[in-house]
Parts: sequence; C-alpha cells; structure tokens
Amino acid sequence: MSMRPLWERTCPRAAGFGAHRIADKSAPTVPCELRPPVAGPGASHAASQRGMTLVELILTIVIIGIAATALFSAMASITVRSADPMLRQQSLAIAEGYLEEILLQDYASAPDPCTGRACFNDVRDYHDLDDRPPRDMNNDVIRGLDNYRVEVDIAARSGTEGLGPIGHKVTALHIRVTVTDPAGGTLSLDGYRTEY
Repeated sequence: MSMRPLWERTCPRAAGFGAHRIADKSAPTVPCELRPPVAGPGASHAASQRGMTLVELILTIVIIGIAATALFSAMASITVRSADPMLRQQSLAIAEGYLEEILLQDYASAPDPCTGRACFNDVRDYHDLDDRPPRDMNNDVIRGLDNYRVEVDIAARSGTEGLGPIGHKVTALHIRVTVTDPAGGTLSLDGYRTEY
C-alpha cells in the first residue's frame, strides 16, 4: 500500500523563457514541491496514533503529585511562620519601651530600697524585674499583652569590663531586656548607662 500526500500542487512544465508567466494548458504538469517520503507498511498506524500510553499517563500523574506535595509542604511551613514577624515586632516594641524607660532614669551607685515599679527612680531599681504581663511605668498592666513576659537584668561593668579604650575605661551599667512572646520566642535588647 503506497501512501499519497493529502495535498498535491502542480505547476506547468517550463517550456522556455517566460513560460512561468504564460501557462500552456496542454503541457503536462510536474509537482512544484517535493512530496513527503513514502514510509513502510507500519507507518500508517504510527501516523494515526494519538494520545498517551498508560505508562506515560501514570508517570505524569506521579510527577505532578510529587510536585504538588512539595509545593503544599513549602506553603504550609510558610503559613505556620507567618505570625512570627508580628510576634517579633511586638516583642521589639515592648523591649524598646522598657529599655528607653530604664535609660532615662538616673544612674545610682547603690540600689535604693523600693517596693513597686511606680517608685523606681534609678537604673539599678530595675534589676531582676520580671513582668508577666508587661506593665507601663506606672505599674499598670498593658492590655492585650497577657502572654508576653519581660525580664530585666542589670550588671555593673567596671575595670577591664568598662566602656571605652584601654586605659580610659568608664564604669557603666549593662542593661539587658529580654521579652518572651506567646510562641516561646525570645528577643533581647542591650543598652549601657554611664554615670554622667
């Protein structure tokens, strides 16, 4: 069985100069273009085959399934951590507020006895402060922050641990404010207060 192309175009045979403009109707014609090569007996079946085999279909489904699983796993981990920036920003705001309040207090060489945050009047009074939930400078609870915890540690730095270049060190108080958020993450801010 021979295969014939679905299309066939013929041109007039060239009979000399100008023959391409004036076609001789009685002249035999020849094809202008090359015909596709004629294939063997199995070619008609291969040319008419459409779609995918069962193996190709199963392989495609498996690959798409693996890709979808990886994508959804990545999105799930991003979604779980999407609240972290908000918790971190809130912790940072709390720590900055406490550190600013402490740094604005007077420097004192010895701690004064004080019972309550409202009477804190120097930096050392804040040592070992543990607020849960956070409080303002008047010792009032800040609403909406019930699951946060604030810890303050103050240590004197003098001698070789003081601030400044060697031979000109000044005594300073190292202040560390640590905030623990509801998810258990901690954020620490450090500051130094010198006697001036």
